[in-house]
Amino acid sequence: RYVSAAEACWRLLSFPMHKEFPSCQRLDVHLPGDRLVYFDEEDNPAEVLNRTVPESTLTAWFKYNANHPDDQIARETLYINFCERYTFHLEKRPRYWAPRKAGFGGTIGRMYTVSPRDIEKYHLRLLLLHIPGAISFEDLRTFEGQLYSSFQAAARARGLLADDSEWSAAMTEAALFQSASSLRKIFCILIAFSGLCDPYQLWLTHRENMAEDYLYRYQQDPTNARNPLSTISDEMYGHCLLDLNDILADHRYDLQTMEGFSGIFPSVDTRANRQRNHSNTYERMHALLYAESLD
Repeated sequence: RYVSAAEACWRLLSFPMHKEFPSCQRLDVHLPGDRLVYFDEEDNPAEVLNRTVPESTLTAWFKYNANHPDDQIARETLYINFCERYTFHLEKRPRYWAPRKAGFGGTIGRMYTVSPRDIEKYHLRLLLLHIPGAISFEDLRTFEGQLYSSFQAAARARGLLADDSEWSAAMTEAALFQSASSLRKIFCILIAFSGLCDPYQLWLTHRENMAEDYLYRYQQDPTNARNPLSTISDEMYGHCLLDLNDILADHRYDLQTMEGFSGIFPSVDTRANRQRNHSNTYERMHALLYAESLD
């Protein structure tokens, strides 16, 4: 490349070519037990499993807060601001945070970005942005003396999540003129692209409208004449959930991983149109691969 006279002179005088101020400290965000572990492929598997997992910036932050309850500054400092007054030491084991000798400033913290698709990790990051001085993952999930089952539930209890009333109103309005299958697609679009705070509550509110076509098909089937139904059964709701999950799979979402849904999914798929659904999925995948081959 071309080196100008000014750059050549600068280099001859040994002036620094690059300077960054303030420095930036990358801060880990991970769920319990999800710390990264590095090893060589030639290492003995048994030795790898027996190694002590090094502290991350997050677990070391928990440990510092737990071991220094009298450090009022630490207990009032958010995780993302912690490196302004404390330094993370990598050279020793275990890794640890310690107060800065020079006092305040010099480094800013940046937590890794987390996609909303990663529901628990996303809400863990949200809690870290609002709760100072936490001593454990359980401490982050605790609010007003109650330990919540998930980071999402804890964030909701703290009022950190927006209200879904706008989307619920949209579903109510759509139910006036849209079919049940269209409502299912709208529900999936809201999950995939609208950042719903509580998909399970939205499901409970609108599940009858989304599943009413299953009841209609049941009532129109002559073989069910001896067992008439006037209300939607749990099996029909289960079929609705399975159909929703088929739609969401195209967007790389899984309802069963979302809060509230895991315990209500049917263990066996008894849908009459199951084979047709699989065929449609195969056809969509084939069309996608064909389109990519043309690019």
